[in-house]
Parts: sequence; structure tokens; C-alpha cells
Amino acid sequence: MLRVHFTAQDLVRVRIATTADPLWETVNGFQLLRKREAATVFGQWRRLTGPRLSSAGSRMLAPLLPAYGYFPDFLTPVLPGGPGLEAAIDAIASTPRRQLRHDLAVLATERRLPPWVSALAAGEAETLHRLGEAFRVCHREAVAPVWSRIRAHVDADRAARGQAFLAGGVEGVLRSLGPAFRWRSPVLEADYPVERDLHLDGRGLLLQPSFFCWRMPVTFVDGALSPVLVYPVRPGPGWLEDAPGGAPRARDGARGGARDG
Repeated sequence: MLRVHFTAQDLVRVRIATTADPLWETVNGFQLLRKREAATVFGQWRRLTGPRLSSAGSRMLAPLLPAYGYFPDFLTPVLPGGPGLEAAIDAIASTPRRQLRHDLAVLATERRLPPWVSALAAGEAETLHRLGEAFRVCHREAVAPVWSRIRAHVDADRAARGQAFLAGGVEGVLRSLGPAFRWRSPVLEADYPVERDLHLDGRGLLLQPSFFCWRMPVTFVDGALSPVLVYPVRPGPGWLEDAPGGAPRARDGARGGARDG
């Protein structure tokens, strides 16, 4: 279970992200492609996406983004200017070496990593560049084709949170996040794969709705980072057919993805 501890100051500093985050959707989507869960909701998307996901993108991301368990915090940086794929990739490339070494050392305690990860841990520019390219490829092939639907669902979720705020204030928002959450003031409890306590300590919390986040929320392992809680928007089984034209063509939604870069 995850327990997020709020102070009175934190409650007035809760924010909802302004839009879908292309990097978080790429990370969550890549992990979801490798799971067998949620076949009713995401099975068709997996069948359409899997064959076109190139080995160049997946080969580099696979050891860093396992389907389950820990993945490095530096792969999803918090951007002061809001979500944007290219800005996020630039931030990853600028990650301090200390954080690279730390995050990858934690990952190495859970699984065997390929030899090239040592170059990434050392901050080698070419390896960081290839990592950025892998994210671009994965976004282009897995996320951009359905970006218009991702945006629509995230926008609808943000509207629902807005209604919850009008009806019950910030605590109403925290009560409305879905079946995985329970608001027991001053603690937000959530289903989570490990026992974890996150103390906000007056820093507030950014709520980031995510289309490809499934069942349980995601947050940073390092409690010193700016607090972010990524939570699922829970699309229905027919989401690929809920827009005119049915299932997406390869370039559907590419404009939305490009704008965020």
C-alpha cells in the first residue's frame, strides 16, 4: 500500500496536470505492452502496436522499463514548463551522473542489466542520445497513433476532477481518484505493489492522469523529488472505436504528439 501524508499546506498545493504527458504515456504504454493484463481494454491496441514497434526502440528500453517493479526515476523528469516529449528527453540527457549511478544501481539489485548500462550510468553522451532516440521511436510507434484518444480521455478526467473540486474541494478530488484510492484525512491510501509512505512536507502534489497507467498509481521512489502521483484514467473496452473512423491508422494523432515536443 502507498500512503501519501498531507499537511494543511499540502492540501492547498495540490495541482492537476494541464494535459496528458507524452513521456509518462510512453513509459506506461511500453510497460503495458509487455503485460498480459487488461486484454479487454488494451488487447486490440497491443495487437496493432506490437508488430510495428521496432526492435531498435524496444531493445534499449526493455531492461530499463520492466513490465513490473522498479524503474529509474530519472526516466520521467519533472518539467517546470509542463509536459513535452523533447523537453523531457533533453532533461534525461542532462541527468546528473550521481542520479544516473544511483538509480541504475537500484535497478541492478532487482535484475541483471546488459553491459551498455554501465556507459549510461557514467553519463556517456552517445548512450544518452541513443536512449532519447529509443523514447522517440517508442512514442512514434506506440503512443502517437492513438494520441488524440489519450488526450480526450485525460481531458475528460481533468474535467471530472474539476467537478469533484467544485463539489467537495481538494478533499473531494482526492476522494474521486478511483477504486484504487482511499482518502482518510490526512492520508491518501492507494493500492501499490510495496509498502510505501510518502510525506509531502508542505511541497504539495502534482496529480498526473495517465491513459496507459493501469490499476495502480505510480510515483517516484526518491521521496526528495518533487512529488508526482500518476494515476489511471481507466478507459473503457471500446476506446479504439470511440472516435470516427474506428481503429487508428499509423499516423493518427501524430500532430498531437509533435505539438508536445
